[in-house]
Amino acid sequence: RQSMGCFCCTDCAASHRRLGTHILFVRSIDHDRFKEQEVRALEEGGGNIGINRIYEAKLRDKSIKPQSSAHSWTRESFTTIKYQRK
Repeated sequence: RQSMGCFCCTDCAASHRRLGTHILFVRSIDHDRFKEQEVRALEEGGGNIGINRIYEAKLRDKSIKPQSSAHSWTRESFTTIKYQRK
């Protein structure tokens, strides 16, 4: 399984964490130490654009992607949908 990396805000990171480590792994820039392979994943994995190209490709309605001002439950719902439809 290839590691990929991207950045997200604290609220979205919490939504991603709730999906479980069997689906993805979240690191905090402020509180964690990064392994060399994780840094490489951030550098070479396509970043946010590359990740979204993969995980949002099967969304029928691209307009459901919430804005940063959306409620946390809206962002969490979108995150769940995004990973289920990959």
